[in-house]
Amino acid sequence: RLPPMDLLFGEVVVQTPGMQEAETDAFLARFRAGTSVTGLAVLGGALNEGIDLPGNTLRNVVVVGVGLPMISLRNECLKEYVQLHHNCDGFSVAYSLPGWTRVQQAVGRLIRNETDQGCALLVDHRYALPFYPPLFPSHWNPTTDA
Repeated sequence: RLPPMDLLFGEVVVQTPGMQEAETDAFLARFRAGTSVTGLAVLGGALNEGIDLPGNTLRNVVVVGVGLPMISLRNECLKEYVQLHHNCDGFSVAYSLPGWTRVQQAVGRLIRNETDQGCALLVDHRYALPFYPPLFPSHWNPTTDA
């Protein structure tokens, strides 16, 4: 039997669909309060960019998944266009690269300047595929464990 969530993760705060500005401010204030907080947020959502949690305010980021956008008519048209007219991998252009941008933005919440420190954990077996490792910045020092 597991101990209560607050003993494992401190306070747990969750981003909810359609959060208003005041709710977003309250969500972020929990991190700035200096207590142990685990935040759960949507990759690519409103909390993925445009927020600043400097210094030790944010210590770890866990990204689950590779951030692929939803299948849509626009993305499918882009994929087909790139494959037909540019003779390259349309899936990468329409899906994988925008997903990677979301991942980088999420990790970017952790390290904002040269003095910030933290750990980013990318959880998805697809990060081991040949497409992703060349995209990792050299200072990320990626490792894989089975």
